[in-house]
Amino acid sequence: MRICVLLALAALGVQGATYYVDSVGGSDSNDGLSSERAWASVGRVNRAKLVGGDSVLFKRGGLWREALAGQSGEEGKPILFSSYGEGALPLIQPSKSVSDPALWEEVSPGLWRTKKATWKGTGPASFPVSDWWLHSEAGAKATLDRQADANGVVTNRIAVQAISQGRAGNHIQLWGPGAPDFTDGMVVRLRARSKRPYTFARICLMDNHSPWTVFANSQIPEKIENEWKEIDLRFVNQGKSIPDTARINIYLGGNVEVGDEIEFQVLGAELGELQGGVPLPIDVGNIIFDHGERCGWKRWEVSDLKADFEYVYERTEQCVYLRHQGNPGERWKSIEFAQRTHGVSISCHDTIFDGLAIRYVGSHGFGGGGATRVTIRNCEISYIGGAHQFTRTTAKGPVHVRFGNGIEFWGNARDCLVENNRVWEIYDAALTNQGRGDGKRQMSTQMNITYRNNVIWNSEFSFEYWNAPVNEITKNIRFVHNTCVDAGKGWAHAQRPDPNGAHLMFYSNRATTTDFVITDNVFMSTTEQGVRMDFNWLERSALTLSNNLWWCSGKPLYRLARAEYVGEDKLSEIQGKYSQELGSVIGEAKFMDASKRDYRLVPGSLGTKMASDGGCIGAR
Repeated sequence: MRICVLLALAALGVQGATYYVDSVGGSDSNDGLSSERAWASVGRVNRAKLVGGDSVLFKRGGLWREALAGQSGEEGKPILFSSYGEGALPLIQPSKSVSDPALWEEVSPGLWRTKKATWKGTGPASFPVSDWWLHSEAGAKATLDRQADANGVVTNRIAVQAISQGRAGNHIQLWGPGAPDFTDGMVVRLRARSKRPYTFARICLMDNHSPWTVFANSQIPEKIENEWKEIDLRFVNQGKSIPDTARINIYLGGNVEVGDEIEFQVLGAELGELQGGVPLPIDVGNIIFDHGERCGWKRWEVSDLKADFEYVYERTEQCVYLRHQGNPGERWKSIEFAQRTHGVSISCHDTIFDGLAIRYVGSHGFGGGGATRVTIRNCEISYIGGAHQFTRTTAKGPVHVRFGNGIEFWGNARDCLVENNRVWEIYDAALTNQGRGDGKRQMSTQMNITYRNNVIWNSEFSFEYWNAPVNEITKNIRFVHNTCVDAGKGWAHAQRPDPNGAHLMFYSNRATTTDFVITDNVFMSTTEQGVRMDFNWLERSALTLSNNLWWCSGKPLYRLARAEYVGEDKLSEIQGKYSQELGSVIGEAKFMDASKRDYRLVPGSLGTKMASDGGCIGAR
């Protein structure tokens, strides 16, 4: 397929430079223009100034523990990220290996902790003390004022006047100055106090405009109280070049109350690096033992760790506590921490990703906003998600919302193609387009997105869609000829706060939606229902379902409007009442070898002649 893509690009006259990347034999000091002079790292690729028609080829069999940032080409001149050589697909795996027994220490019987990294300063960093401003949304209100004492020391004071009902972290945001383009890390030293004990929700260095790309994350410092306390914000680069538009961003909304007053002073900044131990500046969403033989169970307090394989990411200590009998590194050959980052950022346009493997990622496999004319094909995406996104306060207590989609188009997205991929063990949705605007500007227009010939298994949802509010637009979405198996049967199902496995998940969509087609798919086996709809979408002309093969193994076919369940035996009623699922059938598909994940239909199986074109349904 890579050769076909290159030939197609050449036929269009768009062939540019070709860069090679070899994780073993390459060097970032090379020019990358041949396999003999290959680059070594994804970081070098991310820093390259690629132009339309360029190709970046990763050597098959290679492993890169870095996240890849897609770059934009031009219409008719896409940038290609693909592979060369023989062997397994090149593996983008930005996880942290903690397989060495020396990286673990027992703090009490059966409770193990990763050894902490130490900070080594490498020199001062230029950093403004007063370039801070406050952003409020969704009904939250706060003010920021500054006072300088006789010695010129500036005190920034935040006063909270109102909070919104949702109380999400982004409802009150403190934005700070930019930072130098550091390679490893930077510490910003503050002196802070709070009238009420307070813990920051999230701290990062990210773009101050859509799609809000994160370039570095900071650990969360210990709780600040009424007395002045010195704290460090330690930022660690995520392998990206930091642009001038990147700013410090601190989420305040999730943890504040009306009447809170938080004060801080900037003392200085220093460049440096983390050494020794296990540097963990960002959340760990999953622990994968021996490539999936077992997974960790994420908890939120060390005191909650009762059973083996339960763990906590302790953000103030920047370490993981794990309940385990004996040193984990002695029991397991491989232990991987899936951290809060995307495997591949697709906040780009005119870009092709062809033949890459993405795994062990705490956020999304492919994720980002603003994707336009992006193609993702022939990729393998596995063990995705679980990292902490935000915490919602409810009457029943805190609800921790976690990341995790295989491929996600967020916000504005158009003219995108997802085909011939294999996706499995996903915390949330294998494939999804979703977004939310502010009700004023159009921020989430999603048009002309096709998902076809993909094979999906062991994901909480095979496909998920929602968009809001009513001024946003969704049009011409195609989910066709996909094979989806065992929804809700993945690593994350039991530990979710809302286990509700379904092949199709339609949340409360309020966007103006037209021409949404789901046809010629195989949907086999689920833990809760085949389809969940928070509205009765069957009544909406926007949606067309047809020629699908369903087998829910005794579970409801549909859950409509949150509480109305429709069994598999009611398919004919759906077809008659709503003119939906015409041509669809209830029955069990026969696969070539499901035990080996060969989900091709055997000759003569139900579904081999029921597609809308008379041929075989499912992935072809």
